[in-house]
Amino acid sequence: MIWTILTVSAVVSSLRLLPFVFAESLRKSRVANLLAIKLPACIIFLQIVYCLANRPFLVYPYGIPELAGIATVIALHVAFRNLLLSIVGGFTIFEVLFLTLSVEV
Repeated sequence: MIWTILTVSAVVSSLRLLPFVFAESLRKSRVANLLAIKLPACIIFLQIVYCLANRPFLVYPYGIPELAGIATVIALHVAFRNLLLSIVGGFTIFEVLFLTLSVEV
């Protein structure tokens, strides 16, 4: 058991240390620069697909929270180019609308 913990700790520590060891070569890498440019849009696209995959749009609340959250993410990302702000803002709008519209009267 202790060897498993030590091995996992060593692997996790090594993986967390690698970006700092290779920081200079990563800054010069064309692939890393391309990923830095393209990855935020890919992440947002995957979140949209996951969010809408099993959503029935023909029953109340008709996907309004999801669509408002998606619109918020897109608007914030276009305006500020900050992935964290976009995701947190979209999630907040989605949760607020989902919780308020899902209350059955």
